[in-house]
Amino acid sequence: MITHRWYINNDGDNEYLNEGNANTRHISKTLELGNDAKAEDLRVYMNAYRPKGTKIEAYAKIINSSDPDAFDDKQWTKLVLINGGSEFSNKAELYDYRELEFTWPDFPDYELKLDGTFTTNVGDTTVQIESANSTQIDALSSGDIIRIYSPLFDDTYQLFSVNSANSSTNEIILNEPVANVSLEGEGFLIETVKAQESAFRNPDNYDICRYFNSRGTIYDTYNKVAIKIVLLAESRKLVPKVDDYRVIAVSA
Repeated sequence: MITHRWYINNDGDNEYLNEGNANTRHISKTLELGNDAKAEDLRVYMNAYRPKGTKIEAYAKIINSSDPDAFDDKQWTKLVLINGGSEFSNKAELYDYRELEFTWPDFPDYELKLDGTFTTNVGDTTVQIESANSTQIDALSSGDIIRIYSPLFDDTYQLFSVNSANSSTNEIILNEPVANVSLEGEGFLIETVKAQESAFRNPDNYDICRYFNSRGTIYDTYNKVAIKIVLLAESRKLVPKVDDYRVIAVSA
């Protein structure tokens, strides 16, 4: 008699790091596009068996050839499922594969929403603090990534690298000026980014992929990418499977 049990759990926390909490993951070979081939977008397609009670998450690790960071040290970006998310496999049919499609998120997940509101001006790197929690402001460090956004309009936001922050002067200094004309005025909100080097679709540049490196430097496009697939399940008796996947680095 032969018996087996799947080594799987339902904890995908910290998978943006090289060591996350999931028990079951697959990491692809690295796809190198060449120094002159700059990809602006990404699509990951997979045929997967995903019954209810299970999850499949996809991540991508990228680097631009101008980035001095080591590729192996880069963080993983959690991709968003844009097609196939509402469809689940029939758990009684082990080969009921469904196609899933993943791509870059609009912006990374937040770690902390700062208390208070903030004033910004286009072309200026200084964010004025209208009201805030001084402890939260002083905890911001150089190189931290924040998202400044409108509480009224979901598509009004921009991500920045912090240069400095000081609650006594009521200022946050950014490493680059505010560029979005819709992001000027009073009453804006700020959240800190959990995965600081996560890639995202830049709304101010035709949704071309952007990321910050470990020093807070901005890079648009990439020419090297690897994929990580994380399998999660509530029970070891019923687990997801991936039959095949395709990675497409897209340029305009």
